[in-house]
Amino acid sequence: MPVEPTTDAEVDKKKNNMAIAMLYQAIPENMVLQIASLTSTKEIWEALKISEIVSQASNLGHTLDEKRQVRKLLGSVPEMFIQIVAAIEQFADLNKMSFQEAVGRLKAFEDRTKKQTIEEDMTGELLFTTRRR
Repeated sequence: MPVEPTTDAEVDKKKNNMAIAMLYQAIPENMVLQIASLTSTKEIWEALKISEIVSQASNLGHTLDEKRQVRKLLGSVPEMFIQIVAAIEQFADLNKMSFQEAVGRLKAFEDRTKKQTIEEDMTGELLFTTRRR
């Protein structure tokens, strides 16, 4: 089972660059262009996990063009993503959106909502403090 990167871990730049180099060597040449714009091992890892789903569908004889991949992805996300899916469908051109861009938008929304939840929890703790005289 692969090791999942943690979200709150501090990234060592030297190790990150070494891991990126190893990932580039390990993946097929046709996938290198899909991850060329990504700058961290975590981003690359996430992109490869999503690409694996598409590859598995392709191995079963079912190929999807990028437009259908995006629509299938947006139609299959959990309910917590309904707001961002509605916004993407309303304001983005789904015919031109890449699969990686759709995944990136969903990940950004997820990261943002996690950050908000943590901040709300921290402010909630402050409300329960009392002063003693």
